[in-house]
Amino acid sequence: MSVLLLLLAAQAVDPLAPLGAPTAPKVKAERVVRRGETVTLRIRQGAMTISTPARALTDAGAGERVRLVVTATRRTLDAVAEAPGVVTLTER
Repeated sequence: MSVLLLLLAAQAVDPLAPLGAPTAPKVKAERVVRRGETVTLRIRQGAMTISTPARALTDAGAGERVRLVVTATRRTLDAVAEAPGVVTLTER
């Protein structure tokens, strides 16, 4: 039994997928925000947008959530990575 598990792990096959089923490649999104870097936080509410510097606490790819500390207030919050060095928080 352990030989089968080693074989599956070596081939990166999902052991729960039916045999012969196609598997999606397990590729991580390219990181556009890196932990520790200073980013521009864009806060949107309706038609108004405010930008302020923040420091990323986590890595994130485009469209992924990133944890931040706002430089001016030291408030911690979550936003969405948009582009290299740019994150967005949409207020409702």
